[in-house]
Amino acid sequence: MSFTVQEKKNGFMPITDTKDIGLDYYPVATTVNIAKGDVVGDNGSGYAALETALDGATLGIAAADANNAAGADGAIDVPVIPIEAPVVYVVANESGTGIAQTDVGETVDLESEDGIDVTDVTVTANGFKIIDLDATNDYAKGRFVAVT
Repeated sequence: MSFTVQEKKNGFMPITDTKDIGLDYYPVATTVNIAKGDVVGDNGSGYAALETALDGATLGIAAADANNAAGADGAIDVPVIPIEAPVVYVVANESGTGIAQTDVGETVDLESEDGIDVTDVTVTANGFKIIDLDATNDYAKGRFVAVT
């Protein structure tokens, strides 16, 4: 089974209803520009920053833009869908290898803050479990899972 992405976008796009999921709000680190759909993590100093790996510092997915490029640490907050929330997302595969039917069921890591790498199945604390692929093999549907 596959699906068709109607509008190509960057980032993790929720396709399940998120209105009843409580958002977390985190202060954003200085010089950080977060876009809606980006993966957000703790930068080690208690401030939100962009994540490029699904590790123990991953907080979740930005629910709105938060541009703190010119502000001090904590000048603004970013609303975040918690990583453990039961949300299904559509996201672009940014690796050089297209998504194949054999990738369905695999748990993969990020390529960047707004896309996955279907060839990177080495995950530490969290991963993105692929549950379907689009007809062009460019996008995956899935959810975040904790790994041990």
